[in-house]
Amino acid sequence: MFKWSDKGPYEYSIEFLNEYQQWIFFNKSRGYIGKEDVEILGQKFDAIKFKGIYSFGLVGKEVECEYYQYSYYVREIGMVKYEKNFPDRKGSILDLTKIYSEDEWNEMIQ
Repeated sequence: MFKWSDKGPYEYSIEFLNEYQQWIFFNKSRGYIGKEDVEILGQKFDAIKFKGIYSFGLVGKEVECEYYQYSYYVREIGMVKYEKNFPDRKGSILDLTKIYSEDEWNEMIQ
C-alpha cells in the first residue's frame, strides 16, 4: 500500500531574492492522480502517478513560466519517470535507466 492522501492536492509558494536583486515567486501544486503501470528497464511496475503544476516569475508581475509534470513513483525504488509539459513548446520525458545498490551509491558519493 502506498502512503498518500488522495483528498486533494497540496500547495506551497516561496518568494526569494535572486542574484540580480529581483524578487522571484515560485508556486507548486501537486495532486495524486492514481495508480498506473509503467515499464522501466524492460520490466512492468505498479506505480503511483502525481501531477504537479509549477509557476514562477517576478513578484508583482504576471506568471512568467508555467508548466505541469507527471511523476511516477515505484515502491522501494522511488521516482522512475517524469513527463514535463510546457504549454508553448516541447516537453521532455525522463525514464530511470539504472538502479544502484546501496554500496554502489555510497561509492559514488564519497
